[in-house]
Amino acid sequence: MLANYFKVAYRNASRHKLFAFINVFGLALSLSFCLLVIMIIVDQTSFDRFHPRPDDVYRVLTNAHRKDGGIENYASSPFPLGEVLAAESPAVGKIVHVVRGLSGEANLGSNRVAVNGFFTGPSFFEVFGFTLGKGTAREALVRPHSVVITQETAGKLFGENEAIGKTVTLRGYGDFVVTGVLAKPPGKSHLEFDMLGSLSSLPVLEREGSTGSVLTNWNNYYSNYSYVQLKAGHDPGELEPLLASTQERFYGQLELESRDKGYTFELEPLTEISPGRILSQNVGRALPQLVLTILSGLALIGMIAALFNYTNLTLARALARAKEIGLRKVVGAGRQQLFIQFVSESVFTALAALLLAVAFLQTVLVPGFQTMQIAESADITLEVQPIIGILFLGFTIIIGLVAGILPASVMSGFRPAAILKDVSRVRVFSGLTLRKTLLVLQFTMALVLFIVLTVMQRQVTHALTMEYGFQWQNTMTVRLQGQDAVRAAQVFSQQQNVKSVAAMSHHPLTWEDGSGDVRVKKSDEATGVRHYDVDANFVDLFGLDFVAGGNFHKDLPRSNERLVLVNERFVERFNLGSPLDAVGRSLIVGDSMEVRIAGVLKDFYYKPATYELEPLLLRFTPANWNVLAVRLGDGDRSETRRFFEESWKKLDPFHPFEGRMYGDIIEEVYDTFGDMISIVGSLALLAFGISLLGLLGIVTFQVESRAREIGIRKILGAGLRNLVVLLARRELTLLSISTILAVPLGLFISSEFLTSFAHRIDLGVSVLLPGILLIYFCAGVTIAVQTVRAVGANPADTLKSE
Repeated sequence: MLANYFKVAYRNASRHKLFAFINVFGLALSLSFCLLVIMIIVDQTSFDRFHPRPDDVYRVLTNAHRKDGGIENYASSPFPLGEVLAAESPAVGKIVHVVRGLSGEANLGSNRVAVNGFFTGPSFFEVFGFTLGKGTAREALVRPHSVVITQETAGKLFGENEAIGKTVTLRGYGDFVVTGVLAKPPGKSHLEFDMLGSLSSLPVLEREGSTGSVLTNWNNYYSNYSYVQLKAGHDPGELEPLLASTQERFYGQLELESRDKGYTFELEPLTEISPGRILSQNVGRALPQLVLTILSGLALIGMIAALFNYTNLTLARALARAKEIGLRKVVGAGRQQLFIQFVSESVFTALAALLLAVAFLQTVLVPGFQTMQIAESADITLEVQPIIGILFLGFTIIIGLVAGILPASVMSGFRPAAILKDVSRVRVFSGLTLRKTLLVLQFTMALVLFIVLTVMQRQVTHALTMEYGFQWQNTMTVRLQGQDAVRAAQVFSQQQNVKSVAAMSHHPLTWEDGSGDVRVKKSDEATGVRHYDVDANFVDLFGLDFVAGGNFHKDLPRSNERLVLVNERFVERFNLGSPLDAVGRSLIVGDSMEVRIAGVLKDFYYKPATYELEPLLLRFTPANWNVLAVRLGDGDRSETRRFFEESWKKLDPFHPFEGRMYGDIIEEVYDTFGDMISIVGSLALLAFGISLLGLLGIVTFQVESRAREIGIRKILGAGLRNLVVLLARRELTLLSISTILAVPLGLFISSEFLTSFAHRIDLGVSVLLPGILLIYFCAGVTIAVQTVRAVGANPADTLKSE
């Protein structure tokens, strides 16, 4: 029976090729976006599924309750808290501590490799599904100064040589013995690393000052990640009373930060870490659940537009199939059989669209998506797997069923002669028939997306071109990678195209910065302030202006770290009077370091446009200079870069030269917004294209169904203009209704997007016109072409059978 229904569907599609094309192509475009999202979701939900008992493992989180009423959630927790849970709860089977901080450079003779990793203990291999290709898991992380490395790191350090038993030097941590080489993990994990150092190394490193205090420090809730594996048959709820009581018992030892009033702790299932909540100090590159939800919602919008299209065109052609329905009922077909037939046709159309969607997905969407920053940062690999094929097929059948239910219900439930009449009277809003409503909703969605897209593009352009008061143009930055800043600056300054060189700790106008507590007097409550560590050339190179005081002295000794520069906002926040009054005032930085204000800078924007202007401290701390800023002239930049690269090889033969233009760095800050623009733009074009296809189908059907009327009107003297207005008036009225609905909705969504920016554009007519004009122009052309074609037909041809 189903085979027969599919055969009828194929014949109908063959007889009405334009309508079949519109339905199949529209569904295919929307399906391809939905299939892409399905692939992303399958990839992102595959994290941490290869561990032995993932459903019994939980991560301990810290919730920092701020004095202003806010709560900041951390993926980390104090190390001693995990020890208390393991010692006092009968529900805890094993505890794993993963301590961040093992990062830097691994040296083996002249071979130097940048590495990132964690400190952990032997229980790591008991709870997680990582295995060793070489070495013994039970013993590999027992002794101090032992390290387990990945296969990739082993290849970089040792090549084809044996790694086990060899000693590598980790800069800042000393010598470590390689006791294991990890096998390639069978799946993705939120824990990504190049090496694992033994947890027993930490007591030694803490005594030497190589790391901060972690093992007994309740105040350090940001360096350690504790994972609890419950015993079989136990519930995580059993730990809640202990977590609450632990908080109360140890608050006496917990020295609150200046902005906090208290801390609470909770458990997070391992299977919900990726994708999961947005947490501070999180590890791993998976997308947050919120991003997946947004992507799914956007894909659903495109799918709804295609479903509207299919429903609209199918209902519009109901009269053309009246005789078929009548004949089937005469020979005994019941309503249920007709319903199944029309739904089967819808499923057939969806399956045909699936073939086209997969081709579009593989040739356009997947390659395009993999070039986005979001794909790289979230480690998204879009691989075709059997489960994906099953999901594709199941999702397509569901879409076919959903698309066909309404038309099938209408067309199978009425007498053939009354089908179109009854359909035209189905009301959704007063004065609008179902078909008109669907067309209005399609263009409303398309116009809303165009308004949002225009706002996003203009806001990001504004963020890149706004006046920051910070002259970064014609500047290249060079990462020092451990080299002395003064020596490197002297070498680079020899190039004739170099105007000036400055040293700094971070890149202003990016997410990077330092922060620390500041007090005017020891008795004052500390306030967190962002800071950069810079040299005396920083102010002049970036064109900053003083409103009072002056710069660091050019010959200031490197050991003199007692002078600082502040901005005007700093003076206001700490009530230091006028900028002139602030010069020479003393401050307490950190716990006890006393510094003196040498100068007050005119306010400039040193963070991305998403941030408000805040107090800033510029410190003279040579030990923290990690980057050189090099101001270039108008000379040949390729020649300048060649000089830098050759000079760098002499300075540091072990590390590659890392130099980038400042403009590229700033653009990278907004890459995430660029990805959003690409996604919303693609979706806007999708919704718009589908809407135009639907409009083409509706207008074509209207022209065909009114061909005799047009012929009679021409005979009676109607001119071209009258006929064009007659046929186009309804569709243009519907577009006007779409505009009235879309403008407030688009402005509302745009204003919500703009709340992410502290410095934002104004919403006015200029952000509305591009989308409105584009849609009206394309819709007008579509309507005009079909209408003029119908008006140009010879009445004798259309009326010859009357």
